Amino acid sequence: MLSGVVSLFCFYVSARTESKYDILKYGDDCREYMRRFPMWNIAIGIIAESGWDIE
Repeated sequence: MLSGVVSLFCFYVSARTESKYDILKYGDDCREYMRRFPMWNIAIGIIAESGWDIE
């Protein structure tokens, strides 16, 4: 159980670091993409991909 929690934390930190790097590299286009498709909420990402207005 503890190893799962540690693994999830490491994955989260890695994903956040990658997001910061992507924003530096791609700028506003990446920021807009990340706003439309949240990293941790798969359901909202799928709904947004389908073209439904979720805002």
